[in-house]
Amino acid sequence: MPNSPSDKEKTMADSSRRPARPVLWLLLLLCAVCNAVTSMMGGIATAVSVAAGLAALACGIALVADHRRARSPERTAR
Repeated sequence: MPNSPSDKEKTMADSSRRPARPVLWLLLLLCAVCNAVTSMMGGIATAVSVAAGLAALACGIALVADHRRARSPERTAR
């Protein structure tokens, strides 16, 4: 079928978004560790802990959105 993309083209299209996933996982891990460490401290560390928690939440949401986008029906129909 000439109009159907080959497996190589699909893989190349998928790989264009893949570098973001490891970066998001790394940021999620770093933010979670930072959040855990600063949660045990008092004072100004509370603000850092809240910021790290929000950043971890944002990374988690971005990973879920990326996963849902990759599994969308219109993407699998191609």
